[in-house]
Amino acid sequence: MAYQRKGRVTLLTKAQRAMKAGHFPPAPPEFPLSNYTYAKVCERLRRAAESGDVETVRAYSPKGTANTYARATVGYRDLLLSRMGG
Repeated sequence: MAYQRKGRVTLLTKAQRAMKAGHFPPAPPEFPLSNYTYAKVCERLRRAAESGDVETVRAYSPKGTANTYARATVGYRDLLLSRMGG
């Protein structure tokens, strides 16, 4: 029997599944406590998306995209914008 690799689970997997199920805005990615600043940014983006503030969501620009958590935050922003038409 051949080994079957499961799909890769990323920080955005839950949010992507929630969007496919029709939940908007999805819960932000879960970050470890050591990276709580990214969690706070995602929560601000979520609140802006709930209120329909496309400009605030679009205006978020990370200081860098070198680490996994920064990339996940950008991915979450892009996920929100895809649904908001931004």
